[in-house]
Amino acid sequence: LCSMFNHQLLSGTRIIKHWAGRNSRGVTQYDGKALEAIVNEFDEKINFEDSRCFITKCLSDD
Repeated sequence: LCSMFNHQLLSGTRIIKHWAGRNSRGVTQYDGKALEAIVNEFDEKINFEDSRCFITKCLSDD
């Protein structure tokens, strides 16, 4: 298990804000290299400021 706010995962997450199905406001997509890095060299650090910015981006209308 890995927190969605893990700095390795968060830095490899793209927010795609197009329609992605019924009642969808978009999706997030993980970079494969970031996932490999988590598996091979897991670092449990969480950057709270980056996490807060990520949540803000997800909720924004941009």
